[in-house]
Amino acid sequence: MGLIAGFFAAAIIAPGDVLEHLPWLLSSGVFLFGLAFLAIFWLANRRGIYMYKFSSVLIIALLNFAWFFNGGSQGPTQMIFFSAAIVYTVIFVGVTRWIFLSFFMVNVSSLYYLEYSYPKLVVGYASPALRLQDFLLTVPAAVIMCVLMVLAVLGAHDADRQQLAQSKTELEARLAELRVLKGLLPVCAACKKIRSKDGDWKQMEVYIEQHSHASFSHGLCPECMPLYMGLNDDN
Repeated sequence: MGLIAGFFAAAIIAPGDVLEHLPWLLSSGVFLFGLAFLAIFWLANRRGIYMYKFSSVLIIALLNFAWFFNGGSQGPTQMIFFSAAIVYTVIFVGVTRWIFLSFFMVNVSSLYYLEYSYPKLVVGYASPALRLQDFLLTVPAAVIMCVLMVLAVLGAHDADRQQLAQSKTELEARLAELRVLKGLLPVCAACKKIRSKDGDWKQMEVYIEQHSHASFSHGLCPECMPLYMGLNDDN
């Protein structure tokens, strides 16, 4: 998410602000924010860290900065705010989601209040045509950025789900390998057969092989060997 925001800020929004002849502080600030996003999140992605919370705070800081140099409530920044709110709803879950959205709403309300109370803080547009031009460039870019962010988050979510499903399959396979006999087994005192749950009496070797991964090989112990050989000699 941070990489996408950084790319759009540095490569699209900042050059567009320059072409529109918007305040140089705006284009310079957006460009520097974009470079910072790219550097920070490139390193984070190499380490497998998403940094959703940190990137969300940086995006809010950038939008607050742009608000005062890009027409305030008369500019496209407010529409980017709403796009960011959608992204935060998708990214976060549970209490974290509501904390971020609450902070987000308080932040936007504060910007409107500051603009109303101190209108000179906001740099307006030199002409209506310049305002229209800014909207035509910024709004589509904000929509595309929002879509790409959501797709990136959903892609990461799908990857996590696939990894979880694979881990579950591996765990089930390992549990199957660890299958063991436990509990009381009804054994015939005479022939040593074991009674199954269906009521059938089975040879002990057969029952154990069916209920575990053990297998049997038969032989004669030293005590049984003379008896067995003697029986064969009598026959």
